[in-house]
Amino acid sequence: PLRSEGDEADEATTANMRDESVLEWWKKTNGLHTVQNWCTNYKKHPAGWGALLMIHGVDEVCARVRAKVETNAIYSALFLSATVPTIMEP
Repeated sequence: PLRSEGDEADEATTANMRDESVLEWWKKTNGLHTVQNWCTNYKKHPAGWGALLMIHGVDEVCARVRAKVETNAIYSALFLSATVPTIMEP
């Protein structure tokens, strides 16, 4: 069967409305609207962790935190290795 231009226009309009409604649903339910202000003003955020996680990703932030913890552990071990013998001397 032949389709008229009106039928094609109606189908295109229906498809466009369906796509728009899916897009609006996604915008409301994806959760990104809750962190939009973090991402745009991440330097003004009081903690910054949420913004860092959103911008860099969990893996990158975890790697940075682990590196800082390792560095602090090394410095504390060096400090303890110097202070414990000093304190133990009579």
